[in-house]
Amino acid sequence: MSFGEVFHDCIEEKGIPFIQFSRDTGLNRGLVHNIWKGNKRLPEHTLQELFRNKVFLPEQEERLREAYYAEVYGTEAFERLRFIQSALRRHAQLMPPSPMFGHLGSYAPTLSREIVTSESALLAVLYFVLRTELDNSDTPWLESNYPFAATEVDDFTYAMLGQYKHKKPQFYHSVTFEASGKTTLNLRNLFSAVRYFQLRHNVYGTISEQGDYLPPDALYPCYFISSRHVLLFHPEKNNGLLLSEPEIVQTIALSAAQQHTLHTAMAQFSTDEMDVQQVFSQQAAAQQALGEFSALPCLGAFTDRGMLDEILCPDIPARNAFIDMLYSLYQRLRGDSPAPHFHTMRGFEEFVRTGKFQEMSSRIATPAPPKMRGELLRRICSAIQAGAQILLLDDRALPFPNGLGLEYFNNCLLVAGSISEGENAYMGEFFHVADRQTTTQDFNNFMGYILRNQFHLSMEQTLNYLGDLAARCEDE
Repeated sequence: MSFGEVFHDCIEEKGIPFIQFSRDTGLNRGLVHNIWKGNKRLPEHTLQELFRNKVFLPEQEERLREAYYAEVYGTEAFERLRFIQSALRRHAQLMPPSPMFGHLGSYAPTLSREIVTSESALLAVLYFVLRTELDNSDTPWLESNYPFAATEVDDFTYAMLGQYKHKKPQFYHSVTFEASGKTTLNLRNLFSAVRYFQLRHNVYGTISEQGDYLPPDALYPCYFISSRHVLLFHPEKNNGLLLSEPEIVQTIALSAAQQHTLHTAMAQFSTDEMDVQQVFSQQAAAQQALGEFSALPCLGAFTDRGMLDEILCPDIPARNAFIDMLYSLYQRLRGDSPAPHFHTMRGFEEFVRTGKFQEMSSRIATPAPPKMRGELLRRICSAIQAGAQILLLDDRALPFPNGLGLEYFNNCLLVAGSISEGENAYMGEFFHVADRQTTTQDFNNFMGYILRNQFHLSMEQTLNYLGDLAARCEDE
């Protein structure tokens, strides 16, 4: 439905004549009629004013907003914009991984080849394959090509890898990107990949004109390979075949490995944080450390050398070079036209409570003491007053769960900046595979959507909120 049609329906649902609606809202009667007929578009500031004055019910507001911005951005682009919002919500609810697997632990194969015929059986077999490898291998490795659209399989795999993070398993996961980037596929891959990066697992991509479409005549288009088993399966039909014969497992593993040259790594980082000093040169080690520290641009951007000396661990490789690079990075981020940095209110509260720089290993930074937390927050307030675009998402207005992490939202939103500015930009080592132009526009649309709908605190509210948090730190 067009915005005019939705607008007309919402007024009718109020049970009042159009003349009375015009009188109550102060809108010109002719304008209301032309909007209904599609001859004119309601000015955006007028729509927002109607929302602020609670003229419509929340459900009606959502319908009006969706119809209005579908016309502003275009239907396809708005669909991808809304996907970004839903993906942030969904993946935030899945961190940290802590599922219960007890009901799946009874499966054990009795034959070298076993057929899977249901979803519950598929998950039970997958659990067996993963657990056997992760429990019994000193250096566990896994390989798969399932699409992220197979959410049950993906959530299950992510949770298992999270529980065994201490063993540092190697997981080679290849996914398919759509060349045109006109659907939500590429965005889904980006969001799904981010959380694996946080577990220090890479994701690999290939480009296809058809995306990750699974041909209906393919019996088992997906696989899970370990050093002991191969699970061939179809994630939509929930059937599969488990193979345990060593010769067959080795043959299939070699065949899959031969395809690696066709794949592009979506991220570039050391798979073992503790081996950075041995693996990298001094300069490269500093770049590696910088990549971790830049997960919190706002907090890191307002530190001086004295603060960094307290926060950063003394044995970071190339420590002085790391500090120089940090200043250079944030000199760009704080330039004449800084990009907006979105954060959640709950994320700042978490920092105030713990002093931890999220997603930062203890090898890089120690928790900031209370006095330093307060000082950092004061500096952010000063930067906001000087024009820095640091925006706090309003938990009451934007439907994201309270547990959404400070660092995760930035990792996702600033993809646009990294793609635009190249490999040396913030998070520039990520996301080499996706259609850059389309993806950048999608994230720009999403950031604009948040700004235009005022899903964030006002400057005055932000300063008051951060000021209260800083006072709380300084009182400890």
